[in-house]
Amino acid sequence: MLINLTVKNLALFKDITVDFQKGLNIMTGETGAGKSILIGSVLLALGGRYTSDMIRSGEKAGFVELVFSVDNDSVKEELLKTDDELDLSDGLLVISRRLMDGRSVSRVNGENVTQKQLRSIASVLLDVYGQRDAQILLDSGGQGTLLDDFGADVIKLAKAETAKAYRDLQTTRKQISEIGEDRDRRQREIDLLAYEIQEIEQAQLRSGEDEELENEFTRLSHAQQITEGLAGAREALDGGAEGGASGMMARSLRELGDIRRFDDHAGSLYDQLLQADELVSDITRELSSYLDQFDYSPQEADRIGNRLDLLNRLKNKYSGTLEEINALCTGKKERLALLERAEETLDELGARRREQEEILRDKCAVLTEGRRRFAALMAHEISDSLKELNFADNRFEIRVEPNGPVTPDGCDEIIFMIGPNPGEPMRELSKIASGGELSRIMLAVKTVMAGRETGKTLIFDEIDAGISGRTAGAVAERLCSISLTHQVICITHLAQIASMADAHYLIEKEIKDTEGIEETITHIRQIGEDEAAGELARILGGTKITPAAVNNAKEMLSLAKTYKEKHTVRDF
Repeated sequence: MLINLTVKNLALFKDITVDFQKGLNIMTGETGAGKSILIGSVLLALGGRYTSDMIRSGEKAGFVELVFSVDNDSVKEELLKTDDELDLSDGLLVISRRLMDGRSVSRVNGENVTQKQLRSIASVLLDVYGQRDAQILLDSGGQGTLLDDFGADVIKLAKAETAKAYRDLQTTRKQISEIGEDRDRRQREIDLLAYEIQEIEQAQLRSGEDEELENEFTRLSHAQQITEGLAGAREALDGGAEGGASGMMARSLRELGDIRRFDDHAGSLYDQLLQADELVSDITRELSSYLDQFDYSPQEADRIGNRLDLLNRLKNKYSGTLEEINALCTGKKERLALLERAEETLDELGARRREQEEILRDKCAVLTEGRRRFAALMAHEISDSLKELNFADNRFEIRVEPNGPVTPDGCDEIIFMIGPNPGEPMRELSKIASGGELSRIMLAVKTVMAGRETGKTLIFDEIDAGISGRTAGAVAERLCSISLTHQVICITHLAQIASMADAHYLIEKEIKDTEGIEETITHIRQIGEDEAAGELARILGGTKITPAAVNNAKEMLSLAKTYKEKHTVRDF
């Protein structure tokens, strides 16, 4: 049950908080006051589409928060299926969404969630019906969704098995397609694969070999410079007229050796110089050894260059590193082995495909039968509900015909049929229903569905579109009936519906002048019975509220109270 809604800085709402009650929560107000914006705010919190122009003019961010009471065990179980880490120990679930320029952040019980997660959680807690949602009744796909939802776990399981059979068949068909039933084309692919495998295997590729050869080729390409540099370095250390660096260090050691017994610091310098002399001697020997061993071979340089050309050509041809080319070769071998036994494989796959086609037909038939069984039950319940909505002599039927193409959802075409008046033939609902009739039929559907979905909050945004008179009274009674087992939040323009409220909320628009700057702010507040009579009189009488309208409103409230006293059991 939704117990609290907070909206800040969205459209006409600056900062509002609404505490909702059990039963039937009714919202009324003048056209343009912001009633539908309030429902839009709820949808935003539950992952609805957001654009930055929704933020109130002059503000940097908007905020919506919903607080749900979660006491129903089945609802808790369904919520934990969406996220097994949800903390529901205190019986509350808090959903919030902060809306900023171009982005938003959603949280559930303080933890960040994705929009997909949020929508999954929302589907368990709440169901919203607006005027546009009646259009689902005009579409075969939408009608099918309603029927499948009515069938619940039974249809869900049958659909899952059908979808698996469909995927298995598609996988086999894809394998057949990949092998190919064109022998000439398959032979050409075999020849190409054999050539490419041989080309790669003959190259004997080793991971990292190209980098090693690049370094070696660079060294050999600069052999003369390297030789001259090594010789020059050795000459500087141990050659020349002065004997090189080694000779000069020997002279320095002699000079310091003569005086070190007279001066401790001179002795320390002597020791340091002696270590340096040993290091220079080591480097000199290593230079000599490396220079003597350095061998430039034009033939080796050519060999490395040719090998690099081969490696680079293969890397360009197969668009990958040496390691990736070897992996590619493994895949080509597997593909070649598959093609070489293609005739045998195609026979096996063909038999498998025929078997899977039969399985899919059987699963589709089971799904069709299940849908037909639930279609009869659902049509009967909708018809009964429509009788209470002033369709006294209606005939309602849901046809399930396996005429469509096979998909993961089966092959059924699902059509809602109605005969609204005696003597008229059954016709497709999409071809005869008016706007007002669609609203009532959708309410009947929602009533039937509500009986199979415990714990959900149901929101109706102007369910009264296109209806009046006795029909409006019938709709009011139906909403009251639903509110016995579900929390209902309803925006309405009809006094008959508003009179049934367990909690009545008035939405008002105020224009404020702050230091010469005008701004429009919408407020919402719960009103008592006396003020509710005035609001109903406004709805009944329009711009001028007459005593007759007030008396009429009071009478409607009295009749509604009497009706509700006979229907007081709340089961949620």
